[in-house]
Amino acid sequence: MRQDVLRKVKEMKAYEIQKVFTAANPNGFYIDVLVTDNSILDSLQKGILNGVENVDFIKKQLEIKRENLTTLIDEVGMEIDKLDSTKTRIESMINDKSGHPSSLFIDISGLNKSLIELNEKWLYYKQDLKLTNAVQVLQGFSRFDKPYGPSLVVWLGLGLIGFMGIAYVYAMYDSVNRRLKARRILYREV
Repeated sequence: MRQDVLRKVKEMKAYEIQKVFTAANPNGFYIDVLVTDNSILDSLQKGILNGVENVDFIKKQLEIKRENLTTLIDEVGMEIDKLDSTKTRIESMINDKSGHPSSLFIDISGLNKSLIELNEKWLYYKQDLKLTNAVQVLQGFSRFDKPYGPSLVVWLGLGLIGFMGIAYVYAMYDSVNRRLKARRILYREV
């Protein structure tokens, strides 16, 4: 991350939202940042994400998860194809008008139900694969009208107090210096 961006960051805190990690519900963090310039928030967010995503351990975990999901997608796809071809064969046997009676009893509704469930799993795995990242940003940084930092009135007040203090010390010095000169003159005359 560039130094000019970090110079505009006054304070950064992270709070863990969830204390217990599970595979289905990973850890979440709330990051609170005080900046002097709102224009750096996008690059700051990208820098934080880049830092987390480039950790070797996390990269390896994501690679393994993507491989596992791809394998599951392929296997479920093959099972869908098998069930679909089985369903097609059964329907053709039922609709066969060649005069050969079929003595096969099969619950087609159970087959349809299994096919629907497998399709749902397949779609879920594909969605999960697309959303496999090290970090998911649920909400970006909120931008406030006034960035963090002392306002002009505060700086003017602090400057006024400082200069008044310097003026007071100078006036005291000047007053003491005049009195000392006046005493020297008095002692010389006497």
